[in-house]
Amino acid sequence: MKKILYSLCVVSLLLSITGCTQNNGNIGNWFGQWRMDSYKVNGEVQEDYQGNIFFCFQSAVFAYKYSKPDGDYSSSYLGKWEEWEEKDGNLLVIIFNTDESNVPPNNPFGFKAGNVLKVVHNGGNEKTLTYEDEEGNKYEMHFVAW
Repeated sequence: MKKILYSLCVVSLLLSITGCTQNNGNIGNWFGQWRMDSYKVNGEVQEDYQGNIFFCFQSAVFAYKYSKPDGDYSSSYLGKWEEWEEKDGNLLVIIFNTDESNVPPNNPFGFKAGNVLKVVHNGGNEKTLTYEDEEGNKYEMHFVAW
């Protein structure tokens, strides 16, 4: 009886450990939370940015997270889990919703409901994305694993 109980505990532990960290057995290049540590607009570094925007990826869902600049994470914005996909290894398509009211606040990039971001660098712990808004402004965003 002890062996059966012990075996059930071990199996339960293994299932709980792997269940939340795996994406159908593949963690993938984007899986997890990425902190934007800097960004440029039309080639100019935005010096006032305080490193408080995060992109979160899991399976086919995406969240945009903004924390208050003073580090108060209790009153931060966490976007609804939206959709994303990588195409051809060099484009990310992020869809917030067809309703523009779902596009996150504190969004300095002019994101709309559907957004195509180009992958410039896709390293292990660092990534760089570019995006052009409707007015022609070009954004370059640098992320680090968080």
